[in-house]
Amino acid sequence: METNYILDFFGHSIYHPDLDRTLNDFGAICKDKSKLERYDSIKSKLTGVTFTFWFKEFYDQMIETPKSTYRPANEDEVLLHEMTFTNKEGGNIIWPFGLNFGDHSDTVTNKIGVKPFSKSKNYDNEHTWTYYNDKFEVMPVFDDKLNLMWLRIWAIKKSDKRKIELKENLKQQNKNISITQIDKIIELKKSKPTTNWRHRLKEGDSIFNDSNILESETILDSFIDNLAIATKSKKASSIYSTAKKVTESFNKANQKHNDFIDTMEREELVDFIENAIKLTGFKIDSSVDITEDWRQW
Repeated sequence: METNYILDFFGHSIYHPDLDRTLNDFGAICKDKSKLERYDSIKSKLTGVTFTFWFKEFYDQMIETPKSTYRPANEDEVLLHEMTFTNKEGGNIIWPFGLNFGDHSDTVTNKIGVKPFSKSKNYDNEHTWTYYNDKFEVMPVFDDKLNLMWLRIWAIKKSDKRKIELKENLKQQNKNISITQIDKIIELKKSKPTTNWRHRLKEGDSIFNDSNILESETILDSFIDNLAIATKSKKASSIYSTAKKVTESFNKANQKHNDFIDTMEREELVDFIENAIKLTGFKIDSSVDITEDWRQW
């Protein structure tokens, strides 16, 4: 069974008759569509395919104008936004882009037709790569031998398009880089998020201890030093690389110290990293989280 045609239904309402027929063909049954909430899913037990939906107002705000709606604007309605493909013995389906369970990463790249935007590992230590085209974010997940295990596809967000533009236009950012703020960059060592963390530790916050705070301080100090060096080189690509390095360092630290980075800590770290980078003159759109593609916390 071919599945590539299903991608044409992204952005269409759960009530769209062709999407409805497709759900039935896949054995993805929903008894009451009106009860579907934001990010609810319908899973096919026959094929291992999962259809995931967003409220139409979120789709309009975050992605693009919905391709179809069937309910008044003031009534809840969900649109197809994401699909996940897992191996199901006997499912007999070909995943989008002609991908198959077990394809090597080189084959995956050739079939998708673009180079991976980022490579990282998820919480299960699986290799997670991200590809973008003008319509979709494609995330294949590989085993240790880089053979395809499962696949997820999203309608590409507006913020992701800006993130792609940011990476593609790094050379153009070179003219923005200035060494005039290097002293202020170095001064950030005195105002790291860990200062607040130490206060919260004293107040009894159990997610912190001296060990995870000390390692965090070391990571952030190294980030600032690397950022200052990159600024002196006036290379935007080197500055961009410091964001990747500090994010991946916190991936390891967070895993080592039992997931001590929660929502507040994540926001503090991302703000600190982005504000430091902006001091170099590097431009970051307000909708872009420069750490997102590598971040596991």
